[in-house]
Amino acid sequence: MSAEIPRRGFLGLAAAAAAGSVVPWMTSSRPAQAKGPATNMDPDVVLTDLVAGNQRYVAGDQQPSVVASIHEDFTWGQAPRAVVLGLGDFSVSPEIIFDQAREDLFVMGVPGSGVDEHGLASVEYATAVLRTRLVLILGKGQRGAADVEESLAHAQSSAGQLAGSDPLISKSVASGQVKILAGVHDLATGKVEILR
Repeated sequence: MSAEIPRRGFLGLAAAAAAGSVVPWMTSSRPAQAKGPATNMDPDVVLTDLVAGNQRYVAGDQQPSVVASIHEDFTWGQAPRAVVLGLGDFSVSPEIIFDQAREDLFVMGVPGSGVDEHGLASVEYATAVLRTRLVLILGKGQRGAADVEESLAHAQSSAGQLAGSDPLISKSVASGQVKILAGVHDLATGKVEILR
């Protein structure tokens, strides 16, 4: 979603999607891998898969060719399984950290201090229009260093703020349709710690 789309315009689009209207670009044929069973979008199932992917990354046992080609055709639309909001800049992309294909994650960087207006609008779009049900606020640091504790605190604070900040998101969280979690990526080991 372009950051230039007015928030009111986006909310109208999201409301239409929530009401069952079809978004035009979502009507084209999706490839087979985007048509998995609904359980694949369950937030707990997706989280388990992300944790397993991070374990593969830490062990250096990533799946071959998991990241889609930069030339892959995405005109069929998007079906990301999780939103990853990275606090600050990432030296390693979340797709690599979690050993996921490029189309599996909706990734966005947000200020280290927390989720801003653009980050909020992106989460609204992903959960209301793309039907993504897991949102992970991911900080970074090095275990044992002061910055990782600060990063964890920011991630937790941002997750709580996001969960209750907007009617679309807060209702989805309250109903259990969307799960918002915080975590931190240890720069030294590559391991991601999820705060449940």
